Amino acid sequence: METRLSRLLKPTLCSRSPLNGVWLWLLVVLALCALDISPAFSQSIDGTILRPRFVSASSGETIRFNIYLPAAYEDGADRYPVIYQLHGLGGNQSSNNRTIASHVERALAAGLLPPVIVVFPDGQRDSWWADSKNGRITVETNVIREVIPYVDANYRTKATRSFRAVQGFSMGGAGAIEYGLKFPELFSVSVGYDGAFQPWEALYQRQRDLVRKMFSMDEAYFSLYSPWSNAAKYVDIASDYPVAFRIVAGQLPLNAPFANHLGQLGIPVSYEQTSCDHRLSCLSRHSDFKSYHFIGYSFGE
Repeated sequence: METRLSRLLKPTLCSRSPLNGVWLWLLVVLALCALDISPAFSQSIDGTILRPRFVSASSGETIRFNIYLPAAYEDGADRYPVIYQLHGLGGNQSSNNRTIASHVERALAAGLLPPVIVVFPDGQRDSWWADSKNGRITVETNVIREVIPYVDANYRTKATRSFRAVQGFSMGGAGAIEYGLKFPELFSVSVGYDGAFQPWEALYQRQRDLVRKMFSMDEAYFSLYSPWSNAAKYVDIASDYPVAFRIVAGQLPLNAPFANHLGQLGIPVSYEQTSCDHRLSCLSRHSDFKSYHFIGYSFGE
């Protein structure tokens, strides 16, 4: 039976699976390919960006995040889908807030996306959206176990996976796809912009200080937070928690191999290769409207 997800991910490309010898699809959304619209880059917004903080009941840590509320939020009682936006290496919860919000509003005006709340968590610059092995940095725990429940309890969200998306750029692009694979009970759609899909060997060679700080030089611990490892685990529960995955590639070299990795595992993915360098502004100019259409369709609105 055709599902909403299968209609969204209509097959256009395929690859031979080394695992089961049948054709598996590496997918591009036909409807998205027909959309040739580039959003303008005004950062004027009608909604509101707030900067809440709260103290974790479990750790006592002060947790910070920023949140965009749509223009009609204060005057109504409607509940809204939520997009979690993960920043790249060196960023924080304030990175690109107004730019993302302005693009969301333009997608709304174009009829591609319903009104949404956007949450900007703090990835503490270089956490790889993980928890450190020594327990001193708890970014994944903060997002999954603290921020999401706090947002659902304190804002008018549609608090189910069907109306919750995660997207990000670079470190956050890989993090967004990894969260979709690792926590499919929480997210129904996951979009990565030029994700830093570094396997252990590459990260160990190029980011030795980060590997020491976050993973204590332990490859097995790193694999708990690797999208490459979590993709294989997702296969076992994909039928119970189907996630719509989309990858928009720019300059980083491992986006296409990772999309092929998903295809070989039988995980549908919308893949778009752009001519952009590693800049969110260029990727957004080329693909934001397509990606927000992808998210809005996944929400069913």
